Amino acid sequence: MSSNRRLSARPVAALFTLWIIAASVVSAYLLGPHVLAIPTPGRRDPRLARVASLDPSKEGRWVVAHFVRAGCRCSGRVMDHLVRRGAIGDALEVVVYALDGEPLDEALAARARARGFTFVAVASDDVEATYGVAGAPTLVVLSPDGHVAYRGGYSERMGAPIVADTRVVARARAGEEVAPLPVFGCPVGQAMKRNLDPMGLR
Repeated sequence: MSSNRRLSARPVAALFTLWIIAASVVSAYLLGPHVLAIPTPGRRDPRLARVASLDPSKEGRWVVAHFVRAGCRCSGRVMDHLVRRGAIGDALEVVVYALDGEPLDEALAARARARGFTFVAVASDDVEATYGVAGAPTLVVLSPDGHVAYRGGYSERMGAPIVADTRVVARARAGEEVAPLPVFGCPVGQAMKRNLDPMGLR
C-alpha cells in the first residue's frame, strides 16, 4: 500500500517541480529590465549633445538631465529623491519625463518645478530618437562646452537605497572621468521594449 502511495505521489511532485520552474522563468522574464542593466548610450553618440538644447537660455552652463519614465518604479524612486533634495543652484537641472501613452502627472510636474527643476514631458520614442536614451532612469551631464561628462545610471546595484547623482555630478564637474553606473529600470522607446520583451508580456 505504501509503495503505491509513493508511486502515485511522484507525478504530483513532478508537476509541482515543473510549476515552480515555470513560475521562476516567467517571474525572471517579467522582472528582467529591473534586474539586468539596460544599455547606456555611447559617449560618442551624437544625440547626447542635443541635451544642451534643453537649456533655452544658451548660457553655456552645466546641464544635468534626469531621464525618467512614467509608470516605472525605479524612475519613481529617483523622482522622489530629486524632489526631496531640490535642484542644484548653479546648473540647469532638467527632468525629461518619458510618456508612453500615459497622462502627464501634473502634480509631480508641479512639485519638481517648485523645487527648481525644469520639467519636460516627451513621448518615449522621441526620447530615444532625439537623445539616444533607451532606458530610465538615466542621468546625463553636459559641461558648459557641450562635452558629455557622464551618462549612466544612479546606483551600483538594483534597488540600492543610495541615489548617487549628486556625487556623480560633483565628480564630473571637478573634471574627473566618471565611469557610468548601470541603468536599472524600464525601457524607453519601442525598439528597446522589443529587445527586452519580444513576447510583449510586460
